[in-house]
Amino acid sequence: MRDDFSPQTIDVLAKRVGVRCSNPSCHKVTTGPRTEKTKIVNIGVGSHITAAAPGGPRYDPNLSSEERKSADNGIWLCQNCAKLVDNDTDRYTVKVLREWKERTEKETLAEIEGELTEIKDYIDLDIFYEKQKVLSERHDYLLHIGINNLGNDPLTSFHIDLELPARVVEHPEEIQQY
Repeated sequence: MRDDFSPQTIDVLAKRVGVRCSNPSCHKVTTGPRTEKTKIVNIGVGSHITAAAPGGPRYDPNLSSEERKSADNGIWLCQNCAKLVDNDTDRYTVKVLREWKERTEKETLAEIEGELTEIKDYIDLDIFYEKQKVLSERHDYLLHIGINNLGNDPLTSFHIDLELPARVVEHPEEIQQY
């Protein structure tokens, strides 16, 4: 006996994440148009975080049937990621799947509200400078910028603006490129 999701629960799981895969390395849109104007193609699935039946991936015998088939126990994934997480339960634990779900729901809400997700949640930025040499007429410093990606998504479009007063950079042609 499986504790499958109802069609309403599947609909809720999909719409809470904007019908995108909840795997932060994927985020593929899972629903789109078919050739027939009144139909859609759907490559998304409402996946159980803890299995719907004994012997399934991440099965938790402590859950009731109602808990097992509730939206709280579900995550929206594309078919590829659903297969991936069920085939490697040591890597894709209950904790990991719950984090994915929570993160994707937060990102979706931020997108609906017109806010950008704060970058500080995903990177650790370390900026410092060190003196290279000090002469009476000039001081040389080396600026270090270290970026550590704390998330699972690749940093595909990252931008840092650095402005220096003209008096600091008197002869830009003499600045060494690193």
